Amino acid sequence: MTIDRPVHVRFIEYMPVGGGDDCGRPAEGAGGWSRAEHVPSHEILARLGAHAAAAGLGPLTPAAANQAPAGSGPAKYYRFRDAQGTIGVVSALSQPFCDECNRCV
Repeated sequence: MTIDRPVHVRFIEYMPVGGGDDCGRPAEGAGGWSRAEHVPSHEILARLGAHAAAAGLGPLTPAAANQAPAGSGPAKYYRFRDAQGTIGVVSALSQPFCDECNRCV
């Protein structure tokens, strides 16, 4: 989809919200979630990379800052060579970004 269209796709790790501290980070088990159900960003990227390799697309590489969509927040963006769009991953648990978050004061 991102190869021939200027589409920016985001994958978001399971992001537990509600309860917990002032920013909504709950303890494991709060709200019915567990780390066993969590798919970390490196696994998301590995799965995408495996499917892309099978399709002959080549590797995902980090996107330059000017290739990420405006207002991309904490997502880290990647792209395939010569792709018009990007693939973003929000790593809420595996690579916490709370110190960069603009949603909690």
